[in-house]
Amino acid sequence: MIGAVHGLRHTLLALVLAILPAMTLAAPASDKPAAVAMAVHQSYVGYWVVTGRKNERAASKAALAMCNKATGGGCNITIAATPAEFIVGQGMNGDLIYAMGGSPDDAQRQFDARCMATYGRHCPTGRSFTVSIKLALESGPLERRKFAAIAGEFASSGDPSDRDPRVWVVTGQASWNDAITKAMAGCTAALARAACKHVTVSGPVHIGLYRDVAGSTGGFNFNLSAQEVIGDIDTLCKAAGNSCEIIALRTAKEEAVAEYDLQTTKGVPL
Repeated sequence: MIGAVHGLRHTLLALVLAILPAMTLAAPASDKPAAVAMAVHQSYVGYWVVTGRKNERAASKAALAMCNKATGGGCNITIAATPAEFIVGQGMNGDLIYAMGGSPDDAQRQFDARCMATYGRHCPTGRSFTVSIKLALESGPLERRKFAAIAGEFASSGDPSDRDPRVWVVTGQASWNDAITKAMAGCTAALARAACKHVTVSGPVHIGLYRDVAGSTGGFNFNLSAQEVIGDIDTLCKAAGNSCEIIALRTAKEEAVAEYDLQTTKGVPL
């Protein structure tokens, strides 16, 4: 009996010694700050994020290498830092929005605050990264970015009836300059150049043009999906006490040049 107990003790000791190395491997990560970097390319949709590097320089080098390999070169670093958490997402005009924080909740608060300050509303939930975890991520399949511009007589004050109701919408262009130049060309040919302003969007963005059924007012909106655009327009019209109709739905990707009259062009009732 004594021999059996003694043998059992040796067996238990051997099991403990076997488990210890595995416990060591699962030990918590170092408290030293880790770095994150994000690279982008103006001609492509998306981003390339690297986390868990020893410093900002190493993170930037890795993010640039990944982005340049995918696109053939020309990438830039938009952010390199050493936060605990990092969030990146898209605003309603297709631009990237990012934020950092000491915790997931803190980073989310910062992300929401940036969206509210930029767009006056919350953005779709972004992707969150714990920076201490080593990771290299491409946001999605490589996709060429297309650019769009809307030109017209926009103003923040004054009587809307005094403004020309026409807008010029150019989509599916290879650069900001191409989109703006073509949209402004249509506007300035019809109006004085000083009256023409422009708004730009890019990437996976949908554009909605609308008017009230009486033809007294009209406008446009944009967001990341057709459903969101229609919902936004419906909310705006109901808040103003108007019954509206959708004149056109376009995407920034499709190549087109068009002129719309936001008072006379008939549409589909909401």
